[in-house]
Amino acid sequence: RHHIVPTWGRHNTIQLLLFHLRCQLLLLCENNDWGRYLVRQNTVLDIKTTDSTCHRCRNATMTNISLSPDYLLPVIKGKSDYRSYRPLILPYPLDDEGKVKDGGNGERNGLTVILIQDQNSKHFAAAVSVASGASADPRALPGIAHFCEHMCFLGSEAYPKENEYKQYLSQHGGKSNASTSASHTTYQFDVLADYGQKALDIFSNFFIAPLFTMSGTEREVHAVDSENSKNLINDGRRRWQILKDLADKNHHFSKFSTGNKKTLPAAAVDSGDDSSPHTKEEGNSRLDGILRSINDGEYDEHDKATFVRAVLLAFHKRHYRPTNMTVVVVGPQTLDELESWVVPRFGRIPDRWLEKNEGTVEGATEE
Repeated sequence: RHHIVPTWGRHNTIQLLLFHLRCQLLLLCENNDWGRYLVRQNTVLDIKTTDSTCHRCRNATMTNISLSPDYLLPVIKGKSDYRSYRPLILPYPLDDEGKVKDGGNGERNGLTVILIQDQNSKHFAAAVSVASGASADPRALPGIAHFCEHMCFLGSEAYPKENEYKQYLSQHGGKSNASTSASHTTYQFDVLADYGQKALDIFSNFFIAPLFTMSGTEREVHAVDSENSKNLINDGRRRWQILKDLADKNHHFSKFSTGNKKTLPAAAVDSGDDSSPHTKEEGNSRLDGILRSINDGEYDEHDKATFVRAVLLAFHKRHYRPTNMTVVVVGPQTLDELESWVVPRFGRIPDRWLEKNEGTVEGATEE
């Protein structure tokens, strides 16, 4: 205050402080990426040095600086961190009225990306984190978030073979995994650096256009049920489930997050049972009640499987949105090369929840 007010006393003090801060930021922009985040809208900074500029800002020679709206505040890292980072965001295209365009140009969708260059790495790795997990499960279908995690790996429109992803990784020194927590679902893989681009293309298509076939839905329920069976003899899991049972039943913590064949009755059944109507509660009572109310009291196992798949698609549309996802990639490639890999691929992820009819999605239901 004592430095600024005597010199610029004829101006409003707050305005001068803000101007001083902008000048300091411009100085930082001369040799690094800090300036990329300053203007998130397509605007231009036009700051020129004058006699009234403070002595620290007088050397700023940056005028008419156009700053890209796609780049975020650079990562603050430790002195021993030898990696290079570039965070960016793929914003929505807006129309003249400032509203989100329907469809868009396919390259701007609000997805957050962090690019990392590690020159010493021999592998390329990528991860996608969806800010939605088991807490978002509908009460009638516990485990649907975990089930959705499994289903995303079963092929896409561009790569319809179910095993193509894992087969490609295993052939080129890679591996993959995924996990579902209460609040997030995370997918990740790594592969030898020379094969990273093709692996990323297969990986990104899981989120662009997954298949979610009916046959895959029926088979994958068995994988979820098998995973739950292994948890039954895990003491840590058993203690965790006891805490869930003791919790408030109206709180999301009390939900059964893994899922099994009873809570997700989409597994294939014998033909002899297909036409047997249910007239009493059994298995998943909540789901039975829903089906009974919409099918005049009669339904069969295929009705259950069809309903589970419909909820799966609605869950994916509601939560697997670009604005709800973060992508991180790391490899020995340059940041510019990594950006050229990520943006055209993940920029194609549509926001299926934003439909033309004021954001409604056909067939989507809320709990």
